[in-house]
Amino acid sequence: MNRSDSTAGSGPKPFNPHETPSARNTICLKHHDTRTVRESLEPAAIPTDRHAAKQPPILRENRSMEQNAINGVVSLRGRQSVDATVEKVKSILLAKNVKLFAVVDHSGEARNAGLKMPDTKLLIFGNPAGGTPAMLAAPTLALDLPLKLLVREDAEAQVWVSYNTVEYLRDRHGVPAELAQKLALIGELAAAAAGNPTSANA
Repeated sequence: MNRSDSTAGSGPKPFNPHETPSARNTICLKHHDTRTVRESLEPAAIPTDRHAAKQPPILRENRSMEQNAINGVVSLRGRQSVDATVEKVKSILLAKNVKLFAVVDHSGEARNAGLKMPDTKLLIFGNPAGGTPAMLAAPTLALDLPLKLLVREDAEAQVWVSYNTVEYLRDRHGVPAELAQKLALIGELAAAAAGNPTSANA
């Protein structure tokens, strides 16, 4: 074997116009950085649910509001203390000749049991002239009547006024629309209690 034969395979093969394109590509790949070739052939990463989970989370307050909307609960930010808000509700009910059946002091009862709870009071009220026809048409409505208004303070001392919407009560118990409308006082009362300038007592 002569010297030219022994070194023939050590360098790139001279261009041969008679070789097919596939043969030439194979030769070029042999002299390429195999790692670079391998990486260039790998498919691009496709986002998965695991990647999506790294997106910024929905704010807790927004999630809470979403859930409340589904459950038919509306919560309004109050401008006064719990006690002042409760007194305001009482005065509005008196002016509208709506009977106040009870004020449940949840936080007071918790304190009597040796437990701590932010100031939380539930007002139960209604007008038998409006509620009775609705319960006759939809007897299970009696589970949610008389109407209720929750006045509470959260862990950051913010007062909230919460209630079940008329739409929720109507759909839950199948109350005819014309009768459910007689319960609309609850939304106006909550707005007034929370200090909304367009409320029922404005």
